[in-house]
Amino acid sequence: MLTMARRLLFRLIDVADGGIVWSRVFDRVLGGDDKAAAEERIVRELAGILLQPFGVIYTRQRAKVLGGTLGDPRYRCLVEVIDSFSSFDPAQQMHGRDCLEQLTTRDPSFALGFSYLAAVDLREYLYDFDKRPGAAPPLERGLTAARRGVELNPESSRAYEMVFVIQFARRDLAAAFDAANKAITLNRYDMRLLGSYGARLISSGDIDKGLATLRQAGNDGTVRPPFEEFFLFLGEYLRGDITSAIFHADQITNDSFQLGLISRALAAAARGDGDGAARALARLVTLSPAWRDDTRGTLAKFFYAPAIVDRLSSDLAAAGLSGRS
Repeated sequence: MLTMARRLLFRLIDVADGGIVWSRVFDRVLGGDDKAAAEERIVRELAGILLQPFGVIYTRQRAKVLGGTLGDPRYRCLVEVIDSFSSFDPAQQMHGRDCLEQLTTRDPSFALGFSYLAAVDLREYLYDFDKRPGAAPPLERGLTAARRGVELNPESSRAYEMVFVIQFARRDLAAAFDAANKAITLNRYDMRLLGSYGARLISSGDIDKGLATLRQAGNDGTVRPPFEEFFLFLGEYLRGDITSAIFHADQITNDSFQLGLISRALAAAARGDGDGAARALARLVTLSPAWRDDTRGTLAKFFYAPAIVDRLSSDLAAAGLSGRS
């Protein structure tokens, strides 16, 4: 069949000021039999660049929030909460949680507010951020908030993603992966959702499928979040590909990301760099003494498969993490 090359130009214009925020030209777009594949590739790339967390649209809106030109308090609050996911700053998370709680009380229809409250509750459980003594356990609060988000917006893939991650942390894998599959059905172009799915496949022991899913999640060309880099590290580490594992550990530069510090400690130990491993582990214990005081229990928050907990507990002890393993 005869094919034709086409050239497509996309522009993102901010209607508030008429400015061109972003533009992109796709050359040699094929017609004929390859048209569907070309369209799929372009849509995936556009979704990754424009719509993902920390993509072009989010970055533009964040700049407006910081500049004081975007007045919607709900959006300002979401920007702060999403920022805290990459900064791992407990104070920023605490402020974000406070504003989410206030806004969802004031506006009980704020669906995204409830979904992101669930994410904040999950991080309280995993990282001991902003603990709320006397409140219900964080995973109970998180499940309630996540389900409310779905009730308010049953067509939101993000809402189902939050049910997925909460249920996974609660170790209800059947309910978790049911929610994940629903989320992916609703938005198959959300690569960060796919990355979250791949990470938890690895956590549950399905290393090969998890790595394949994580690599697919990175095909859109956007910067991988540290969480995904860690699970790429972990998958390769468990498969014995230390060179690839070290590569992914080296991509994680945030000194407040606890899992990232684990990857750096194990990568340093694999290199024979005892001092580097000791520095990473000292920082890890400073952030959360639970890593020293209850290594296995803390690992079990993140990893469902007992074999992974056993391996990491043993290797961290060998790298110099002292305490009850």
